[in-house]
Amino acid sequence: MLLDAARLAELEATGLMDAGAQPALDRFTRLACAMIKAPISTVALVDDHRQYFPAMQGVNGWVAEDRGTPLSHSFCQHVVSDGDLDVPDSLEHPVLRDNLAVSELNVRAYLGFPLVSATGRRLGALCTIDNVARVWTGEERRVLEDLAAAASTDLPLRLSAATNAHQATHDALTGLPNRRQLDRDLAAALAPGAAPSRLALFDLDGFKAYNDSFGHPAGDELLRRIATRLAEHARSAGGDAYQMGGDEFCLVLPVGTDVAPIAAGIAERTGPLEITASFGSVIVGVEASDATEALQLVDERLYSQKYGRAGGSADQACSALLQALAERHPSLGRHSEAVSRLAEATARQLGLADEQVIQLRLAARLHDVGKVAVPDSILEKPAALDHGEWSLIHRHTVVGERILAATPVLQHVAAIVRATHERWDGAGYPDRLAGAEIPLIARIVFGADAYDAMTGDRPYRLAMLPAEAIDELRRCAGTQFDPTVVAAIERALEAPAVR
Repeated sequence: MLLDAARLAELEATGLMDAGAQPALDRFTRLACAMIKAPISTVALVDDHRQYFPAMQGVNGWVAEDRGTPLSHSFCQHVVSDGDLDVPDSLEHPVLRDNLAVSELNVRAYLGFPLVSATGRRLGALCTIDNVARVWTGEERRVLEDLAAAASTDLPLRLSAATNAHQATHDALTGLPNRRQLDRDLAAALAPGAAPSRLALFDLDGFKAYNDSFGHPAGDELLRRIATRLAEHARSAGGDAYQMGGDEFCLVLPVGTDVAPIAAGIAERTGPLEITASFGSVIVGVEASDATEALQLVDERLYSQKYGRAGGSADQACSALLQALAERHPSLGRHSEAVSRLAEATARQLGLADEQVIQLRLAARLHDVGKVAVPDSILEKPAALDHGEWSLIHRHTVVGERILAATPVLQHVAAIVRATHERWDGAGYPDRLAGAEIPLIARIVFGADAYDAMTGDRPYRLAMLPAEAIDELRRCAGTQFDPTVVAAIERALEAPAVR
């Protein structure tokens, strides 16, 4: 009975095992003490490893602070297992005399009756306790039995209220806290004086194929297994796990927690089907100042990783677009790859997270994709462009954004590509953004693009020497380029592989 899964599930669903004092139940312990003249009375709810007291009278010390005890100190567990229990003197009881409640809490006399749910399951006990041996009279037994029956009648109302509150903040399938609870916890994590924490978002790869192959019941069981493992990882790291809906989960963790091993730890393989997890993370309180910003940023980073990994769908789509660009303008294809290498090395110098580097790599490779709409006569013109020709050139980032926005797996880099020709001083195009208004990834691509353009031959001029190009970047730092990015490009170029 004690370990019955249905009983434990019903007890857990009440949300009362850690709900604090329940004044409506206190009246039963008060009445028990007064009518039976016992010094101690508790309403005890018992699960598979402890008893919890939502109501108690006469309890003190660590038991009162914890509002309960482990089962090593519990008589009430026997009421749940076997029914009512009458113990005049625990020292003479063949089983209970070795219970730690006797030696450590001085429980000598005990009388308990079960608290029964509407489904007939014993969830706990109403008991009275004395620190001296005593024989419980028939009248005292009838009084406590009646009080336990009344508490059992009242308990479903309390359980229903607790269940509704629990269900409002927890996922019905996995039992994890839900998005509503995450919003509350993020608000607390962002309160003034709160220490930064790491928010990680996980999305399962391959779940739809698994669901389609084995059916929704198997898919639900898979989600429960993964939720359990994520909750264990979160607890061991000192954090919490949340169900975001569908096959997405969140963890709130200490800042220094490495998320990659957690993602690897929830992978599963069933025959040819493999379930893995893409993830993104953000430091709450440092990289994001409110919950909406944190969730938006972590979502962007997740999808950068999900679609930006080598061989992934975004990588394949990117390669197809670059192939089309290279067919028309071979030099642009080579240029994009060179910009991507330098931009990635620069990002590493700036300490960008892996998810951001994946996003940057895609944006750098695709920053010129809009030039497919620019006539060859303009791109290959050996002389200065006139005003109308410059207008067409200035549209290529907007065209690039439209192309990428129409490609679902590349939508997350579309806005960055649009901003790759904005200047630090606000004189760039197409939106005349300035300074920190320009996404950092776009600023990095802009600097790497300029360096590669200067060190390569163009129809209208010969290539500069690398040192000359660096001098030009320095000269324009603070006007055309982000000074921090320029300094990082210089450091990145010291690596022979980048040169």
